[in-house]
Amino acid sequence: MPVVNSHAELEKLTRRHAVKIATSSVSVSVEEVSGAVGEVEEVSGAVGEVEEVSGAVGEVEEVSGAVGEVEEVSGAVGEVEEVSGAVGEVEEVSGAVGEVEEVSGAVGEVEEVSGAVGEVEEVSGAVGEVEEVSGAVGEVEEVSGAVGEVEEVSGAVGEVEEVSGAVGEVVGYESIKSASRMNSAIVIFLDDEAKVETCRGSLYVHPCSSVGEPGKKNHDFKRTSVHLK
Repeated sequence: MPVVNSHAELEKLTRRHAVKIATSSVSVSVEEVSGAVGEVEEVSGAVGEVEEVSGAVGEVEEVSGAVGEVEEVSGAVGEVEEVSGAVGEVEEVSGAVGEVEEVSGAVGEVEEVSGAVGEVEEVSGAVGEVEEVSGAVGEVEEVSGAVGEVEEVSGAVGEVEEVSGAVGEVVGYESIKSASRMNSAIVIFLDDEAKVETCRGSLYVHPCSSVGEPGKKNHDFKRTSVHLK
């Protein structure tokens, strides 16, 4: 089982696989989400029905770098094959991101999005057929603040109605209170302290702050695995 210790190695690994994230109905309170989802200030509507995305982000095949500082993406994001730089500060994406096929809490079938999602200020609607996004977006109706320190997630991670807080570059789950099983990884963009490994077609996320011993799996992280095709 390969162990990934850096963004670069994780990027190479995720580009070779199409990640599908499945989330069951769950009521959770996530204090800290691993990965650099940046400073998302507002996400309204369901991810799959993006109201302001000029084009369909449905089939974005490759976005490298931090989703970081992209200020405007026009045209069909669905067919965008390469977007380099930081998507972090995406201020406006207009158009329909298409048809989220398997997003109970996950962002569809995004094929490749590497780096941090940065400071997305406005994204309304759904993300469509993204085939590889480490994180569950689902039918998020409202997300204020940055997606790094999500303080509240109720319902299934795919029908999140409200998420407040900032989701910066926090690695690890400090608190997960689940009414039922949780079957998805929120994000997999980790810093150098965290470990990611593959096992039998699954990508396991091991935040050091929770695992204590890098590379050691436990019940929580089996439930938060990201399944590969």
